[in-house]
Amino acid sequence: MHSAMAESRNILARVGGFVKAEPVFSVALIAALLSMIAVPPSLEYFGYIKWRTLGLLTMFMLCVAGLQKAGVLERIAQGLVESVAKSKGGGLKALVAVLVLLPYAGGMFITNDVALLTFVPFALMVLLGHRRADLVPLVLTLQTIAANAGSYLTPFGNPHNLYSYTLFNVGFGEFIAAQAPFTLLLGVYLAVCIALFVRNSRGTHDAEKPQVDSAPMPVVRLDAALFAALFAVSVLSVLKVVPVQAAFAVVVLVALLRDRALLAKVDWLLLGTFVCFFIFSSNLAAIPAVSDVLTSAMSQHPFWITMGASQVISNVPSCTLLAPFTTDWRALAVGANLGGLGSPVGSLASLITLGFFRRSGQGNIGSFMKVFLGFNVAALALTCGLWVLLG
Repeated sequence: MHSAMAESRNILARVGGFVKAEPVFSVALIAALLSMIAVPPSLEYFGYIKWRTLGLLTMFMLCVAGLQKAGVLERIAQGLVESVAKSKGGGLKALVAVLVLLPYAGGMFITNDVALLTFVPFALMVLLGHRRADLVPLVLTLQTIAANAGSYLTPFGNPHNLYSYTLFNVGFGEFIAAQAPFTLLLGVYLAVCIALFVRNSRGTHDAEKPQVDSAPMPVVRLDAALFAALFAVSVLSVLKVVPVQAAFAVVVLVALLRDRALLAKVDWLLLGTFVCFFIFSSNLAAIPAVSDVLTSAMSQHPFWITMGASQVISNVPSCTLLAPFTTDWRALAVGANLGGLGSPVGSLASLITLGFFRRSGQGNIGSFMKVFLGFNVAALALTCGLWVLLG
């Protein structure tokens, strides 16, 4: 009796720990299961799943994991910091600009999550190495905004972009044109923030210049070339030049043959989250009363509803949940992207930064959140203002 109760408590503790560690997936799973009460499972469920989106996401995750493991991303970061160190005007402003530029550019190609997972630890290493812990909250906050801003631009910059791009069959140039004003505006915003809030010492002493380890970070050249080529194939599949099925088979086969451990780098729970929300949103659409309400709301204010929902449940689930109830892909995609600003839960990428800061021990989380919310809310207000101006 006691052993059974103890085992039950252990199971509940493990389930509770999983829910706490993976809240988005847990909510998506519960929502999907509850929706099955209203719409019982059937063979039609297979039609709910957007297989093209899942295949593309898997391919990019494998390619980026390969490039990361080959040391390519870290070497690029080190090379840029070295360039600042060797330049005549290389002071703190230039150093911070490089640290913020890395996730801004990285978000366009390797997703905002991976950009922060790669470049936030690098920024911490550089700043703490220069005894500039005072700049950590500001730089990490600007890096988070930068990663989100860069990820807006391309369909493969973040998962919900890829979803809306494939679901609505949007042209590549058309997608970039819709997102570019917001990426560019936030680029200017970040530059102004660096100019105003990062100050070089008078005369920019040599001691202030970034110093880096002279030993270059190692790069596995064969893997770098191989996964760069596979990344190009993945991009071609987004552009519909190469069939997704063929590209998927090649990428997965090469990953299996070259390094099976890369499969563990795929965010399977993110893919599972998409599947759960595909089921949940499709089941909601099958309930006339719910479908009518959501369709009516999304027909009037698709941008504001998507952006607002992102502030509460994050932009990936918001986009996936609301997509079936609108035909305005631009408002949906931009709303989900801008919704990643503001609230810390607006984008899961923000939680990555918060985790790194907490583990760094460079101050209390309350002080960090004041900086984080201040700059994020300002960025959200600015970009929403641009949306209104663009009409």
